Amino acid sequence: MERTSKVVDAVVRLGSSRTVGDVSTYAEVLREPARARAASQLYRTFLLHESWRTGSYADARLTAPTLLVNGADDPVASRSLVDGWQGHADEMSVEFLEGVGHFVSEEAPEVVAERVRTLFG
Repeated sequence: MERTSKVVDAVVRLGSSRTVGDVSTYAEVLREPARARAASQLYRTFLLHESWRTGSYADARLTAPTLLVNGADDPVASRSLVDGWQGHADEMSVEFLEGVGHFVSEEAPEVVAERVRTLFG
């Protein structure tokens, strides 16, 4: 269990630009085996079956106006991975937030809330 905690801390810390205390709080729920398993299955399902590049939606078109807000410091969904999704949508823009990692809504909640208000009026 000690090894699992260290792995969880390292993975969450890698994806975040937050302080160690903030990251530890966020990672705490993933130390529970059932929650860690659920998170793993969610990501695996997305990557293998739902990703626009490889999954069920590879040939689909996004028709709803969309704004993708991503962290500029995200080591998982880098600019090169994320940029280019616009070609699969009728109306899509991508914004990268400087100083933000993988956990955008936790790291920049005020910015996310403002973008939601702007998008949905």
